[in-house]
Amino acid sequence: MRAVVALSVLCAACKGDDSSGSCGDLDGPGTDSGDIPDIRGDWSSSFGTGIFEQDCDIGGMKQDDMDWINGGSFNIEGRVPELMLATFIGEDGEEFWGVMNDHGGVIFTGIHRHEGYQMDVSFGGLLYHSHDLDRVRIEGFAWMGVDKSGDGFIDCHLSGDFIGNLSGS
Repeated sequence: MRAVVALSVLCAACKGDDSSGSCGDLDGPGTDSGDIPDIRGDWSSSFGTGIFEQDCDIGGMKQDDMDWINGGSFNIEGRVPELMLATFIGEDGEEFWGVMNDHGGVIFTGIHRHEGYQMDVSFGGLLYHSHDLDRVRIEGFAWMGVDKSGDGFIDCHLSGDFIGNLSGS
């Protein structure tokens, strides 16, 4: 059985049957400060540009080889906060499921296939509107566990900073 990295994030739930997912501003009515923007839409991303660490000695597993996430484009859709889906352009069939808490903390996890290897991936951080850049951003981390031998266990990893910018924000 495949080893799974378990992540637990406290989620805030939207009230009522809002299948449209219109509750993107999680601080809610009555306390709405507007400081947590809606996360859905098209994003650009960077990975490992400020901080990068790896212990994988496999060809094609360096930070600048990760163009799907470093310089990549992705889309977030779904129900905020507990059933969000991120998909990267050009990575057909790969789905990264996510959740968000009521402070704008967001995390996505999924599996990426790269150079014939399976990578368990986690990325996320804090969702906020940067007034300096006039952009909605996610700033945080990304971690990729690599199964080098195909035995279902993570043998090495790549990790680093993660930044996402919402397009048109």
